[in-house]
Amino acid sequence: MTRPLIDAAGPGHPLARLLLAAAALAAATAWDAGHRVTDLHPTRQQQRQR
Repeated sequence: MTRPLIDAAGPGHPLARLLLAAAALAAATAWDAGHRVTDLHPTRQQQRQR
């Protein structure tokens, strides 16, 4: 099995940096559109209440 790019080449690899930047941009865009992290990933307190 192959290792993920960041593990294999390090976070300084140009492709890894490009992918991390794209992920950050997507997260910021989703946040600005009103999508919150807790919509997909509930807090531990919310998980215990279920």
